[in-house]
This record gives sequence, structure tokens and C-alpha cells, in this order.
Amino acid sequence: MTKLQKQMFIIIAILFAIVLSMLGSLTIAKNIEPDQLGVQYKTLKDEKIPSSMNDVSIVYLTDVQYGKFENKKRANKLFDKIEHLDPDILIFGGDLFDETCQMSQEDMDYITNKLYDIIKKICFFCEIF
Repeated sequence: MTKLQKQMFIIIAILFAIVLSMLGSLTIAKNIEPDQLGVQYKTLKDEKIPSSMNDVSIVYLTDVQYGKFENKKRANKLFDKIEHLDPDILIFGGDLFDETCQMSQEDMDYITNKLYDIIKKICFFCEIF
């Protein structure tokens, strides 16, 4: 094998390894991570927080991005988890739908109604959507 052939072999091997790792990362991001729904518990302590707020639970949720990768099964898992946590306050701080994905009105209504069902259980006075 000539020196040039060895260099080409090394370059091709490196490019192959890069492409393989990128495909692995995309597979994990698309198929595995969305199913790994995690909950973090935090306790906030500050003298400015009134004692009437003791034991108040807050769920903060952001960037559901329902559409291309987030489907009904995954969305239901998320909404079931929120219902199970039974928060006193729900803060939604992000995109509900994937704006790059064309969705049917049926899908949009389904997800909006699922979120509304959770919100109406905990809202005493709020403007929804």
C-alpha cells in the first residue's frame, strides 16, 4: 500500500466514523430521548415567599413541539405524567406545536384539548388560549 493509499484510507475511516456517530446521535435524539420523560423536584425557600405557598406544587413545561417527532403516544405520556403529579400551578412556557410540520386540524384540536383538560382542573381564574 502506498503512502497516498494509506492517507486516503485514514481519511475515509475518519469520515465514516463521523457519519456513523452523527447517525447514532440522531437516532438517540429521535427515538430514545423523547421517551425519557424526567421530573425534577426543587424546593424554593425565600423569606419573600409567604407561608401560604408552602406545599404548593408547580409544574413548568416547555417546548412540547408536537408534530414531526412528538406524536400522540409521547404527548399522552407527558400529559398523563402531569395529571399524575397533580400540580397546583401549571406554567407552560414554550411551543406546543412544531412549526416546521404541517398538521391536521384534528391533531391540533387533540393536543389543545388534552392540555385544556389539565388546565381546567387547576385554573380558578385564567384566560386559556
